[in-house]
Amino acid sequence: MSVANASQVCVGRFGGPHGVRGDVKLYSYCTRRSDIASYCPLYAQRLDRHLDIRIVNVRETCLVAKVEGVESRTAASTLASCRLYANRKAFPALADEDHYYLADLVGLLACDTSGRPVGTIESVQNFGAGDLLEMRQTDGSEIFLPFTRRHVPDVMISEGRLVVDRFEQFQ
Repeated sequence: MSVANASQVCVGRFGGPHGVRGDVKLYSYCTRRSDIASYCPLYAQRLDRHLDIRIVNVRETCLVAKVEGVESRTAASTLASCRLYANRKAFPALADEDHYYLADLVGLLACDTSGRPVGTIESVQNFGAGDLLEMRQTDGSEIFLPFTRRHVPDVMISEGRLVVDRFEQFQ
């Protein structure tokens, strides 16, 4: 999950066209994939405009969506790989401070288990094998840490920091 700015969170991306009437494949990053439509209008960064979408089919690997104003396969193909962003304020409120969105981790100070600052979280990525924290270390280099309880035993959003353990093995 990447963040365009503090108020925008990437919630999905378009794939290629689906069929000949302007439908497009949609890859949602939401826990319940179809929730992506509830955040409309979505900001399409590469196109620099907001789009309204409607889910027309749920497939095993993706959603199929109709985008307002897109009526042909050619028009749908221009959307391919475009990331979609939702306004952070549109997300439901969380039950307590022990719950957070992955986007809330971006910008947190990372400290080791003794409390010494070791870096800042730049982004949260998932390349298919689980969530990874991209951390810019205090020396300016970047590393990826698995976002697991073992490697990140404590997250304190209200304090603006998290604890990383065993990160030496990734340096």
